Amino acid sequence: MMASSVTLQDRILYVRAWGECTDEDVTLATGISDKLIDEHRLRKIRYLVDLSEVDKVRPSARQALQERLRNIGEKGDVRYAIVGLSGAFANLVKLFLKAVRATSEFRFFTDVLQADAWLRDE
Repeated sequence: MMASSVTLQDRILYVRAWGECTDEDVTLATGISDKLIDEHRLRKIRYLVDLSEVDKVRPSARQALQERLRNIGEKGDVRYAIVGLSGAFANLVKLFLKAVRATSEFRFFTDVLQADAWLRDE
């Protein structure tokens, strides 16, 4: 079972996950982030996603993520800083993002501070 947290600080959504990721986890995190986006009227949507402690991602979670990535661009200008993936896994994620035609901007980092700095650099 996965646990996660979604918080908003300085107009950046911080998503941290650990354990095994399911479609229910993606749905819950998506709902929380959408609520924060709407409540704070964010048009520049910035995510720092820390996956360094995720053990496994189920196929159902990948499908839920696929839908999310296809639709999030409708809410505004979206950037993702993703932390905690090995180089090989990050390359697989890049291929996945191309396959689902994700329109958001993505960068991969090994360090949370670097990821945070990139999101703030505009």
